Amino acid sequence: MSYTGGNEGAVVMEDQDASPIGPNGQLWSWGGQKDWGASALRSFWDSGQNVDAKSPDGWSIPRTDAVHTRGWRHGFQRELTWNARRVG
Repeated sequence: MSYTGGNEGAVVMEDQDASPIGPNGQLWSWGGQKDWGASALRSFWDSGQNVDAKSPDGWSIPRTDAVHTRGWRHGFQRELTWNARRVG
């Protein structure tokens, strides 16, 4: 998946090394764990952009819509964090 740039940029699926912003557009990292137990999934190319986690249909409904990024200060921060299970 690739970050396409800008605040509220689309997160798209594309072939490896096909990102128009270069290979760092396809790299992601987890931010630090927040006090509510979740972490932001951040773009490596722009660490200020986080993958929006909240489904428009509600908190406990899996996302089926197009996914975008959003800056940490653009909205409710819990919407920008994921509860990721680490295996191993």
